Amino acid sequence: MRKILVLSFTVFILSVSSVFAQVPVFSRPVSAETKELVRALLEANGMRSSMIRIFEDIISQAPAESQKDLRAVLKGDAIIDNMIPVYASHFSNAEIKELINFYKSPVGAKNLSLTPVLMTEVMQVSQKYFEESVKKLPKPAQVPAAAPQAK
Repeated sequence: MRKILVLSFTVFILSVSSVFAQVPVFSRPVSAETKELVRALLEANGMRSSMIRIFEDIISQAPAESQKDLRAVLKGDAIIDNMIPVYASHFSNAEIKELINFYKSPVGAKNLSLTPVLMTEVMQVSQKYFEESVKKLPKPAQVPAAAPQAK
């Protein structure tokens, strides 16, 4: 179990690290209003609570001697503070307010609650489609390797 937890955590850190290695540094100052709006958005869309829940699950499954160290590193609000400039670079305050209103609306709440179900069902339908489509090919298809991303 410990190996699975360590492996999962390592994969998570490596995937996050590779994503952030490709993201430009966001050094533009962010206003206090924007910071609060992004925090409200991440609360409204459930990202903050999901992140904290995932971190608590990781910590609770870790060996007792590692939990203190993990708590020092896995701080959801600290990560959110680092996410704020990313959101600020893509959305105006007016757009963030619209997103907050959407997620707080009945249809936004429905979207949030159905997203895991929809993702599962879409994956099932897509898998079935691709399995059936591949059978129609005259010879086994060679899937090309992913092209390297331009920097």
